[in-house]
Amino acid sequence: MNHNDKLLYLKALTGDTKGKKKVIKDIGESIRWINKASGFNDLEFVKDNKPKDPLIDTLEGKKFIIGHSEEFLEFAIDYSMADRVNDVLEGGNNLA
Repeated sequence: MNHNDKLLYLKALTGDTKGKKKVIKDIGESIRWINKASGFNDLEFVKDNKPKDPLIDTLEGKKFIIGHSEEFLEFAIDYSMADRVNDVLEGGNNLA
């Protein structure tokens, strides 16, 4: 995944409808490609259904995010540091 792909996926999380549609399309294509390449049809792409109660769905989503924030931030820091170290090693950039 190159830098532009990372930005596309991050933009898709911000509410941009065009970005969300692109991500959904990319995920669907990836699942179909994996199924075809592996010879198995283990993965399914199911379209998102509207929640029965949007308020409960929103609250559950927020509870999930709060419950996993520390783990996500640890992963994000590790990923950013690894990405930065690779950039420095490959390009000889300063650590600034």
